[in-house]
Parts: sequence; structure tokens; C-alpha cells
Amino acid sequence: MASLKQMRGKYYSRIRQWNGVKQIEKLIPLKTSNKIDARLRNSKVEPYEEDIKSGMEFEFSWMKENGGKTEVKPLSLSDAIDTFIKHRIKANTCRQSTIAINKRALSLFAKVVKNITVSSITLEHIDRFIEYSTKLNHSKNTINIGIRTIRTLMIWLYDREIVSRRLKIKSLPTDENEPQYITEVEFKS
Repeated sequence: MASLKQMRGKYYSRIRQWNGVKQIEKLIPLKTSNKIDARLRNSKVEPYEEDIKSGMEFEFSWMKENGGKTEVKPLSLSDAIDTFIKHRIKANTCRQSTIAINKRALSLFAKVVKNITVSSITLEHIDRFIEYSTKLNHSKNTINIGIRTIRTLMIWLYDREIVSRRLKIKSLPTDENEPQYITEVEFKS
């Protein structure tokens, strides 16, 4: 449950989360020095507590100049990449070499499309990534590794309801080599 915290005369809504080692504290500014207003605003933050713990950011009505509804703050690509990589490291399901490949591919993708919001990523951005990688003389297999990493990121964002649609990202066709077999005669020699 979110609690109130006063700092420098202003109130904040404090959300604590255990990361396995220590408590991590997320502060949401309530932009008031009045305790009654702070309690009301804190009660508006509490329904979003689990989403905030999962990494989503919100713009509450008191944070906007003209008020309005509470909205999910658009997540930038660089923030999404950082969160994704940290999640993969924390989950401990990938080798360090895989994480290094993911970092390289996603940083190249971010370089190509700039720091856009993840909800605005389209297949056109993937096509630009493929064109840029081709200009760098990357092999089709290397490009496909990058495409697979971007696809994994987009699925991860979709599963967490950060993006509303799932892109159908396809890999480049490659020349499939037939597996080589060694006959028993060749094996014995």
C-alpha cells in the first residue's frame, strides 16, 4: 500500500518494492503541501500501485498543467530497452553472451529509429533497421539475430500490456544448407 512521505514541505506517494536484496522506493510527487490534499491524491495513486511496481509510469491529473485524466506515460524506446535488459539479467534465463548480443542489436535499432515511444514502433522501423544493417555489410544471419531480439522485446512489451498490438516481425530468408552426413566408409577412413 502506498504511503505518504514529506520532503522539503511537499508530499510524495511512496511505493516500496522488495527486489530480493533490499527495498526499492518509488516516489510519485503529489505536488501539494496540504496533508488532506496529499491523502486524496495518494488514494488515486494506490489503484495503480502494482502497475507502477512492474515499471509502468503514469501522469496523474495534478501533474498536468490543465488537469485531466490519469494516463499511462508513453514509454520511450531507450527506457524500454533498459527495463528489458534488466529483466533478462534478473530472470537469469540467458547467458551473458546472449545478453551482450541483445544489447548490441537493440542499441543499433535505437540508433536507427532514434528515441521514439515504443507504442509508435511499426514494421517500417524494422525495415529501416534491416536496410541500415545491410549497409553495414551484416550477414543475413546477423540481421536475423537482431530481428529476433527486436521481436522478443516487442512480445515482452505486449505481454506486459505496454503496447496494444503485437507486430508480426518476420526474419529474412536465408540459404538453408543441407546437413552433411558422413558415410560409414568415410568415417572409418
